[in-house]
Amino acid sequence: MDNHVFAAVLLAAILHAGWNSILTIDPDRISIVLLLALVQAFIAVLILPFVELPDPAAWPWIVGGALLHTGYKILLIQA
Repeated sequence: MDNHVFAAVLLAAILHAGWNSILTIDPDRISIVLLLALVQAFIAVLILPFVELPDPAAWPWIVGGALLHTGYKILLIQA
């Protein structure tokens, strides 16, 4: 595995553990998840001009992944 791939996976794991631990501390979990989603969307919008749009065949998979991730966040709030 390349070093940059390993670093990206490690950073993703650290960020994931970080926001999961934030959710356990604050009783207002809906606001925290919303704030995290807004920050992530802001970062994505900043990156958007530098990448190409996905192939049209990928859009059903993107929508499906977004729906699954939304379900995950809802279950995370309830946990």
